[in-house]
This record gives sequence, C-alpha cells and structure tokens, in this order.
Amino acid sequence: MARLRGALLADRVLVDPTGAIVTTVAGEGHRDELEQAIASLLEQHGQRGTLAAAPLALTPDAAVRSPRGSRSRQGAGRPRRGRLFVADTAHHRIVVASWPDEAGRASLLRVIGAARRAARRPGDDRHVPGPQGLALARGRLFVADTENHLVRAVDLATWEVSTWAGTGEMTYDFAGGARGTAQGVNSPWDLAVHGSRLLVAMAGTHQVWRFELGNALGRAYAGTGREDLEDGRPSAPLAQPSGLAVAGDTLWIATAR
Repeated sequence: MARLRGALLADRVLVDPTGAIVTTVAGEGHRDELEQAIASLLEQHGQRGTLAAAPLALTPDAAVRSPRGSRSRQGAGRPRRGRLFVADTAHHRIVVASWPDEAGRASLLRVIGAARRAARRPGDDRHVPGPQGLALARGRLFVADTENHLVRAVDLATWEVSTWAGTGEMTYDFAGGARGTAQGVNSPWDLAVHGSRLLVAMAGTHQVWRFELGNALGRAYAGTGREDLEDGRPSAPLAQPSGLAVAGDTLWIATAR
C-alpha cells in the first residue's frame, strides 16, 4: 500500500524505467488497464533504449523455504507451547510447526489432513479440504472448513479431527438456535475466540455468528443476511465477512468489499 499525491491510496503502482510514476490503481478489476499500460511503456522505452538489457538479478540476504512447500497459507494460529498452526489451503491440510527460532527457521512437527482435495464422507474426518481460518481454545484447534460448510475441531492431545458444528450442507438459516452438528452453517471463512465463545465469519450469509464453546449452541451475532455495508447496530448488513480479529472487547471484521 502506498500513499501518493496527497491523500490517494493505491495498492498497485506502475513505475517506468526512469523512476517516474506512470499510474496508480486501487482495488480489483484493473488487469487489462495495467497490461495495456505496461505494453505501451515497453514499446516506448524499447525505442528510447532505456530498458535494461537483461532481467535484474536479485539476491536476497536470506531465504527460509518450507520443507514441504506450503502454498496459499490463509491463516495461522497463535503460538501454543512453541507451536505454529498454518492453514495450507491449496494443499488441503494444516501444517503444525515449531515457533520460529532467532534465525526465522521453523521445524515441521505434524501435518493434519490427507494433503489432497477430498470431500468429507459420513464418519470420515481425516480430510480437511481447503481449510481457511483457525482458532485455538480449550485444548482444541478449530478449523473453518469452508468447502464443506463445517467447523472442525482438532484435539491437540490426540490429534483427532472431528466435526464440531455444521451439517455439511449449505444452509440459509439467518438466525440459528441449534447446537453443533444440528446447526447448519454457510461458508465459514474465519474464526476468532472471545471469552467462552467462538466467533465465525459466515461469508455465505454475510453474517458473523457466535457459538458457545461449552455446548456449541450457535446464533447469529452481527449482520442481517443482506449483502451491503452500513454503519450502525450489530444488525447492520455486512458484505462477505472473511477475516476476524479480537482486541479486548472489540471485534474487527474484514469484508470482501
């Protein structure tokens, strides 16, 4: 994110070979615009002879590579007894590693999941396809299983994976009131813990739900179910909440738009 021209905020900045800023864009949907601008710059500076003769050779001061090649790391849990939990979404697994040492290196401790895309079958909790948000509470790692419309729980003593909430089917329940696997959920994307409750970013219904950790009773907490962004009471609409963070008694929500 760069601050340019006073108050303008941009997340993509196009700079020509002389160091001049050519254009800035913010948000999504600008691929064609940027490709045309880059093609034009290449042609102009190719004629002027201001392009580099070869690609720049960049040598990093240091690099730490994963021993198993994790990709699309969507969420990471806080350290617990020196452990780091990473949702390796593209590999359909959760990676458990040691907390990085002073050199920034971590050791692989365990992999949860079959490392392949597989739909959950009744009674089969080994697979965790496309895991997203993670949260730690009461000796368990909670996992947002977005594709299967479930919240999973990993027992950190036995490493057993179980379904904690959700029916496995998409639901359009906007109120809740049922417990655990009797309560349907819709595209849970991220999780956060506040006291005795697990908060769930329900991207599919544009809401945030709260589940009691003691009995898995789930109820809608914020959002009307209508996709929009408005300030106001907790009943104000949200737009695809996809990230949660708790700081004190404040819940921060990242929405898709």
